[in-house]
Parts: sequence; structure tokens; C-alpha cells
Amino acid sequence: MRLHLRATLSATTESTSNPLAYEAYLEGRRSLIERTDESLNKAVASFKRAVEIDPKFARAYSGMASAYMVLAAHDTFPDGYQMARGLALHALELDPSLAEPHAILGCIAMSKDWDAAKAERELRRAIELDPDEASYHLWAATLYNFEGRFDDSLKQVDLARQEDPYWPPVYQTEVGAAANVGQKQRVATAAQLLLKLTPTWPLAHRQIAASYWVAGMHEDAIAEWRTLAQMESDPDGVRLEDAGREALRAHGPVAYAKLRLRAMDRSPGQNGPYELAEWCGYSGDTERAFGLLQSLRILTHQSAFLGDAISRWTQLQIDNVISVPMMPRPQRRDSPAKRPA
Repeated sequence: MRLHLRATLSATTESTSNPLAYEAYLEGRRSLIERTDESLNKAVASFKRAVEIDPKFARAYSGMASAYMVLAAHDTFPDGYQMARGLALHALELDPSLAEPHAILGCIAMSKDWDAAKAERELRRAIELDPDEASYHLWAATLYNFEGRFDDSLKQVDLARQEDPYWPPVYQTEVGAAANVGQKQRVATAAQLLLKLTPTWPLAHRQIAASYWVAGMHEDAIAEWRTLAQMESDPDGVRLEDAGREALRAHGPVAYAKLRLRAMDRSPGQNGPYELAEWCGYSGDTERAFGLLQSLRILTHQSAFLGDAISRWTQLQIDNVISVPMMPRPQRRDSPAKRPA
């Protein structure tokens, strides 16, 4: 989770009168910014020290919730989401005016509960309370992108960029949302800015490659995947992309997709059901694609929001690459989450 010390420093002295609690809190915030598992555990320790000194220090509970949420996202703390939820709710009990706990609850609703209505409600409240925090706008953009509300997503990206034009995740999110609506020039511009800010960040190359592919910029996508394979010292990946480029030039994107899918099938367990479903769709194997999506919904015990959103998103991506009949939708077992008015 990205956090501004701007908001932290301007309001913290109003939340505690104890200088030792304040100092421990700032240590936690500084550790939280790094986002490594080691720094996040240091952040938790600092926030715990702050609330031991001042048990009514609402912002320290909120900071601790942030740290646990990121640890949960890193799959290094199994109960992280549960801890984050409880701490965020406690922070709001102590200080209902805080924006950050609402944002945390929104992210948990989106990432853990798959409750789109609650996620949007909480993120909207966070933005109302602190409209200058870029991360809240970006989380809303992520939610809207996943729901297929791409114009709304890009509007939130614009607001995030206004607040922090040098934060790489802004452009990481932008390339994905712009690709989904076929705005190739915006994809290219955002990709260039992202690489300028983070030239050696593998995730940046991975996101750009995927977005190029969705936008129909296939040669550019393959070039990025090849660069990523070189960065990760993966000679098999380099050979795959070289062969894939030849397949693309000779027979088109479906040929590349089939080649990539065969490579994925040779390495079971290294790719999740969604990624496999996506490449099955690109390869024209729509029956297998939706079978994988259905298994994903069953395995994760999520609401219809998960199946409907992924199906819609995957269909849009497939339609940008190959022309296939509209895939039959899985039979819904409950109604999709409703958007708030």
C-alpha cells in the first residue's frame, strides 16, 4: 500500500499527544512505504509499540491494518486480511473521520470478499474524506477495470496521476485499462512513462506486455515478454518468444497463443486458472477457458461477481485478438453484485 507522509504528518499530532507514540508511528509509516516482507513486519512492530503507548491512537491502528493487508496480498501472512479488517474497524471506532480505514475495507472487499458494491462504497467514502490521496483513486480504478467499467477506471487513473505523476503503479494501471478499450496510443505513452520510472522492474514489463497483447500490439507484446525473460535469466522463455514471433508473423496471433499455451501446459502448477483460461480463449479453446473460470469460482467460494467479471473481461480480451463466436456464459447460481447508485 502506498501512503503519503503528507497526510500522515499533517494530522498525526491531532491523533496523539504522546511524542513517543508519534515517533513509533512515523517509524511504522517509513517501513510501510518499502513494502518488502521485512519492512512490513518492522512496520507492524512499530505500530504495535505506538498503540501500546497510546491505546487510542487511531492512525496507528490504521497503519497496522495497512501492513497486514499488504502481507496478506504477499501470501506471507494467512490471517492478514482478517487482522487488517479488525484493525481498520477499530480505527474507525476511535476516529470516524479517517479515510484510510475505509480504503482498506474497500480493498479487502475487492481482493478477498469479491463484494463489488461494498468495495465501491468504501472506496468512495475514502475519496470523499481524502480526495488528494492517489492510492484511493487507483484502487477505485482497479475495481472499475475488473468490473468492465473502463471509462470510469481511466477517469480515476487521471485523478491519481494529478495527485502523484511520479508513482509507477499509476501507469501500470493505466496501460491495462487503456488496452481494454483499444486506446493504443495511450497504452504506448503510459508504457513509456512506466519504463522510464522503473526500467528494471519485472512487473512493469509483464504488465506492459499483457496490455500490448490485449490492445492488439502483438509484436510489441512479444518484445516485452522477451525482455522480461532476459531480465529473469530464462533462456527457455527467450526461445519461446523467438519461436512465438515467427509463429505470429507466419500464421497470426492464434498461432502464437497456441504455442504459449503448450508451453504453459508443459509446466503445470506454474500458472493460475485465470491465466490458463485467458490463453485458452486466445487459442480458440473457449470450452476449456470457461471450464477453468468455473473451477476458479468454485475453488475460491466467491460470489457471482467473480465469475461474471472474469468472463466479461476475458471475452473482451479474446475479442481484441481473435474473432470467435460469443462464448456461452456459465449458468449463474446467484445474482451479480449490484453497483451502488
